[in-house]
Amino acid sequence: YCFTDANGFTTPDRFDTSQGKTKIRYLIEKGNVKILQPAHDIEIFLVPHWFDELEYYAQKGIIISFATKSNIPPRHIEKLKIIDSILREKGSFLNIAVSLTRLYDWKEIEVKTPSPARRIETAKRLYNAGISTTIALRPTLPFVSEEEFKEIITLTAPYCDNYITGTLWLTSAMKEYMKEKCPEYTVGQRQASWMVKGTVMEYVDTTKAQAVVHTICHEYGKECFDGNIEAVEHVRKVRP
Repeated sequence: YCFTDANGFTTPDRFDTSQGKTKIRYLIEKGNVKILQPAHDIEIFLVPHWFDELEYYAQKGIIISFATKSNIPPRHIEKLKIIDSILREKGSFLNIAVSLTRLYDWKEIEVKTPSPARRIETAKRLYNAGISTTIALRPTLPFVSEEEFKEIITLTAPYCDNYITGTLWLTSAMKEYMKEKCPEYTVGQRQASWMVKGTVMEYVDTTKAQAVVHTICHEYGKECFDGNIEAVEHVRKVRP
């Protein structure tokens, strides 16, 4: 599940390039950034000097939020606690979304990624360390059963502030995969907010699956959102 081979894909400024960092820092100094979501489409822990860069942003008192599939080791958890502590002193916070699309057969679309069990352990470590944690059930897969969604939420609800669902965008490889897994899927087209303006992409209608996830989350007393910004704003309101 990768967009780099999709028609019309334009690589955004990467967090780990000097050009990208310069632009981000310029916007921050101008006061135009309220929530920073660094390392778009890459694992932040693979970025050289990731801690130094996050510390710089933390000193500015801006909410920092990013997603990960990594099995974050305890030594990195300690570093993230430092970042969160700096932010909280400035009235802000760190939010990390742990991506978890399913419990079984995840390697079919997420090759070479940590197992769901390891990701759940990461969520547990983050949450127990006092760091705001979101479980990202995105892309929300329309062929995942209600039972599997419920199992995911049962396992993760004690270790997160909220949940997010998200669009299943279609790449050429995903089209072939969906023909096998869910041949009756419905396709739409729209502008992806994270792509260059004018770039229209195909996506799968996953509204039914997302509604199922929302319902289960509410049964567990958890809020569920269709976007990360809304989830972060929720944390801002309810976390001490």
